[in-house]
Amino acid sequence: MKTFLTAFAMFGFLICFRLMPAAAQEGQKIEEGKIILEKWITAQGGRDRLQSIRDVKFSATVKVIPIGIAGTSITYQKRPNKQRTEIKLTRMTVIQCSNGETGWISNLTGSFQDMPKEAHEQFKKAALASDMLLNPVKYGITPSFEGLKSVEGKDYIVLKLSSSDDRSTDHYIDPDTYLEYKSVTISPNGEEETFLSDYREIEGTRVPFSTKIHQGGKEFMTFSVTEYKYNTNLEDSIFEKPKDVVRRRPQVPTKPYPYREEEVIYENKTAGINLAATLTIPNGKGPFPAVVLITGSGRQDRDESVIDIDHKPFLVLADYLTRKGIIVLRTDDRGVGTSEGDFDAATAADFATDAEAGLAFLKNRPQVDSRKIGLLGHSTGGMVAPMAAAHNPSAAFVVMMAGVGLPGGELIVEQARILAEARGMSREEVEKMAATNHEMLAIIKREKNKAALEMELRKKLSGMVSEQLIKQADSPFFRHLIEYDPATALRKVRCPVLAINGDKDVQVPCRQNLQAIRAALEAGGNRNFEIMELPGLNHLFQNAKTGLPTEYGDIQETMSPVALEKIASWILKQPQF
Repeated sequence: MKTFLTAFAMFGFLICFRLMPAAAQEGQKIEEGKIILEKWITAQGGRDRLQSIRDVKFSATVKVIPIGIAGTSITYQKRPNKQRTEIKLTRMTVIQCSNGETGWISNLTGSFQDMPKEAHEQFKKAALASDMLLNPVKYGITPSFEGLKSVEGKDYIVLKLSSSDDRSTDHYIDPDTYLEYKSVTISPNGEEETFLSDYREIEGTRVPFSTKIHQGGKEFMTFSVTEYKYNTNLEDSIFEKPKDVVRRRPQVPTKPYPYREEEVIYENKTAGINLAATLTIPNGKGPFPAVVLITGSGRQDRDESVIDIDHKPFLVLADYLTRKGIIVLRTDDRGVGTSEGDFDAATAADFATDAEAGLAFLKNRPQVDSRKIGLLGHSTGGMVAPMAAAHNPSAAFVVMMAGVGLPGGELIVEQARILAEARGMSREEVEKMAATNHEMLAIIKREKNKAALEMELRKKLSGMVSEQLIKQADSPFFRHLIEYDPATALRKVRCPVLAINGDKDVQVPCRQNLQAIRAALEAGGNRNFEIMELPGLNHLFQNAKTGLPTEYGDIQETMSPVALEKIASWILKQPQF
């Protein structure tokens, strides 16, 4: 009966409302909105009680529906605008945090990086939600009554909260309780609905213990609160980004070196850019065999530094090879460090021309045996090396360290599958993720318009990947990668090839890629190759327990002596080409 009377009174109000002039209607909507907002605040516990709450800590179970991932979360909030959320999944913890001024997030290697500006603004608003509700004028928020809307046979009061940046959210208020039933926000991902239920009394307030988020009309994520506490005296320190700790890795060499080192610059005439590098030369007359090192994906300096965890794989590798009598050229990627060029506009084919420029540079060095100059690539660099060798027959050998053999699109799906399995996800969860990845790749291949692609990916992947990754999907490198089959170049390589990988590599899965490399070389008629699977080693060729990227920083070793020795001995035994 109460719902009927409330709806009847609202119906009478609406008849009078429609007879008002537009300006008066707008003013009336705002005045009614203020009244409804105050009733909503009262239903939650009252203004005085809500303002007295300074610190909040709550725990919940979390489930991402499209891919079936489940875990737990802990959220800390400190008024007015500090928030920290930790989501724990199998063998992985994701942390997002804001101290009100800056934000930071955890990454795959277990270290921390600054939160992108746009993401931080949205995260801060979540932390400010309670304060914004109590002080709408302070935050430029205008409440307005938008009438009644029926959901599953029941009428709800619609309270619109509009901000000064032209964003708004419709809050559906239950007329019986004046508690929120759901909110509707129009975002770049389309319409997002948040359903709230299972309200419980916590120290004089009413708190929803169940939250369901729908995107595009489909259930996307659920939260079920397991514990809720107020005024827990949270320390400010938990909202601060952990300070970077420089760790001294035992394999990183220290000067003076027992060999010569030169800082050099050489030209990639094809691209019209200069590349900056370090050349290390064994002591003695020579001539010596020489190798060009090619980094993996992402912006890499000449040491292939994993800055967050203080490992420098190419510095350690160059030091070892040079001590064994091999000249090494290691280079900053184009557009990185002091190298010229545009990294963001480059594809793997462009990086192959950088590698060829390294070959040309070494040919003109008097200490180099010009008939023994080769290429060594790590990860996607291991895909670039055969591309350069196939185009440049002067390459005397190719070393592929965790090199890519599978077609790019297939690699991405397989990489995600192996990572998910390593984290303990169920077969059903893994299959859902694989289906999502296949769909994502199909979208990227089909949609060539950048804006349209980003919008479609946001709808499909929102909450599963960062905005930064969505934007990277349209990069020249990624588009080239998902369309490229490394077998194309491998079949044309005529020089000796060494392909090695660790059996705990979860980024470039070992067996599948080594098998693909072997098949491509054999199909091209190359019989001078060696394929080797190294037990216990991860993608960085460290001795590892799980192979997961989160483990990289916990391992003191930068590169296994077994891998180092294999590479050096193989290069040294190669005949003149």
